[in-house]
This record gives sequence, C-alpha cells and structure tokens, in this order.
Amino acid sequence: MNMNLTIATRITLLRIFAVPIFIISVLLDKKYLALFIFLFCMITDFMDGYFAKSRMEETNLGSMLDPIADKFLLISSFCAFAGIGKINIWVSVVILTKDLMIMIGWWFRSRITDNKSVNPSIFGKITTFLEMVLVLFLILGIRESVLLMLVYLMVFAVVVSTLGYMFTGWREINTKC
Repeated sequence: MNMNLTIATRITLLRIFAVPIFIISVLLDKKYLALFIFLFCMITDFMDGYFAKSRMEETNLGSMLDPIADKFLLISSFCAFAGIGKINIWVSVVILTKDLMIMIGWWFRSRITDNKSVNPSIFGKITTFLEMVLVLFLILGIRESVLLMLVYLMVFAVVVSTLGYMFTGWREINTKC
C-alpha cells in the first residue's frame, strides 16, 4: 500500500471538509442543507471504498482517514444534536466513549503487535450504519418514539461491536506476547 492522494482519499477528504458545513447547518436549523450535506457524506463514504477497491488503490492513508472521517461526522453530529436538545447528551457520551476505547485499543495493539491495519468488523459496520440512520432521522424530525427505539438498538450495537473489537485486539496481543 502506498501513501499517494488517490481518488478515494480525495473523496474521503471531501467528506471531512463537509462536516463543519453540516454541523453549522444543523445548529442554524437549516434542515434541507443539513440533509443534503449528510446524504453527500453518506454517498462519499460508499464511493471512497468503492474506488479504493475497484481501482486497487487502497492506501495506508486512506484506510486511516476513512474511519476518522466517519468518527468526525458522527461524533460531531451527535454533539450538535445534543447541543440543540434534539437528543440526550448520554447518546453522544456513549458514542464518544466507544470510539475513544476503540482508538486507544487500536493504538496499543499497533504498538505491541506492529499491526497498524484498520479492519472494521461486521458489527462495527452495522453500528456505523445505525448511527447514520439515527442522524438522518434526527435531521428529518422523525417521531420521538421511533428515535428512542433506534437509540436503544444503536446502543446495543455499540456495546456488541466494542466488545468484539476488545476481544479481537486482546487475542492479537496475547498471540504476539
């Protein structure tokens, strides 16, 4: 894998640069702009992976930037929605805690095993998908009862994916030591 700025990496960077505009649109209650930018971010999340794989241009930089872009978008989104009172702050805290635990675990694992790869699990992907659906529902103003159901489902997925990453990392570290 190389470190060039491939098409996929440029698309990921576009997503990162779109996040502040999205957050401002949420804070200013510009619903349609927020919806447009969030859909743009979701599409670019799919596109960067597609281009990286189909053009065989997977890079270390891209594999690190993609999850960072996702975390930046989702953590910022939940903090913004909590800030304007559309979601309880504990949801943001749960997501932030999960992401911090995963990043710290990745850092320790990479130091001990020399494995710097970022390999999202199926549960991690499901969690990210549920987080994105929740943000989409928050933008659209979906009923609170539906939001609450989705929040609980997402929190369950957060717990399952976090435990999965912890066990996988622990197993890799134990194998190395």
